[in-house]
Amino acid sequence: MRLRECRSIHMRRQGLTKVTARTIAERTGFSVSAVSRAFRPSAPIAAEKRSKILAVAKELGYSGPAARFSDGFSHRSVALVMGDMANPFYPATVQYLSQILHARSIRMLFHSIPQGLQVDDVMEQVLDYRVDGAIIASATMSSRLARHCREAQIRVIHYNRVQADRQSSAVCCDNYGGARMVAQHLLERGRVRFAFLGGRPDTSTHLERSRGFADALGEAGMALSGEAMGLFEYDAALEASRDLLTMRPRIDALFCCNDVMALAAIDMSRHLGIRVPDDVAIVGFDDIPMAGWESYDLTTIRQPARRMLGEAVKMIFDEDDIRGKIRILPGEMKIRRSSC
Repeated sequence: MRLRECRSIHMRRQGLTKVTARTIAERTGFSVSAVSRAFRPSAPIAAEKRSKILAVAKELGYSGPAARFSDGFSHRSVALVMGDMANPFYPATVQYLSQILHARSIRMLFHSIPQGLQVDDVMEQVLDYRVDGAIIASATMSSRLARHCREAQIRVIHYNRVQADRQSSAVCCDNYGGARMVAQHLLERGRVRFAFLGGRPDTSTHLERSRGFADALGEAGMALSGEAMGLFEYDAALEASRDLLTMRPRIDALFCCNDVMALAAIDMSRHLGIRVPDDVAIVGFDDIPMAGWESYDLTTIRQPARRMLGEAVKMIFDEDDIRGKIRILPGEMKIRRSSC
């Protein structure tokens, strides 16, 4: 029987509490993240602090997460960190990435950010697993933690979102160009009163899609008649779309910053007795599976999700230096009944 197993049995018999990183943190007076860093040789931490943490850990028989998991993840691995599982675009990401990694014999660790927590809280755990890289979807990471990842030589790729940090790397759809295609499509259909249902104004996806739509309209001598924020969520978009759809004079074209909000706008149109597309054309962005359902038949921009993830994996394993690299792939217009 292994020493650790013997210790575990002894602790259970004695009614002792299992030793965790938090136990070490409480004993030493340091943070849990400091305890985690102490077990990573390349992590930034003062030598005196590291020495104290390791001494207390040894006394209590704690080996640290990295040591416990190093045998299982000694070969190549990638962590997928996701913050918005409610949007169907992102669960599909899990499937695509698992297929890409399986083909290259790379393991995947999946981390969903619990409600109320930030990506930093989860990334501290990711660092413990000694993965080769991490793909972060629908979430932003602090510059402090981004620096820690670089120091630990863990490559981080932001998926479908760009960060302000100039050294961060990302793979995105051409949000600006896709939004321009939406505007051109609606103009070609003879629409004249346009509204935009945005997501979260502090995200690159919202900013780029908003700017692309407005620029294309401006070049055609048109302007937005209305704008509202749906937070990329169905419930928030349902109420926001009500405000836009009941404007006077009535809009005849609505571009929604993602498909989830576009589906909400179609449902609200039906509730208000507004015909789609006869009275108002509605267009989304992403091409989630429900967009093609007969009850919605939503015109949208299809993101090249599989290609985007493939590029992210290549950036982690196949490129020498990815600092500050932003890879942008074109989207594809999928014209359906909601705009025709």
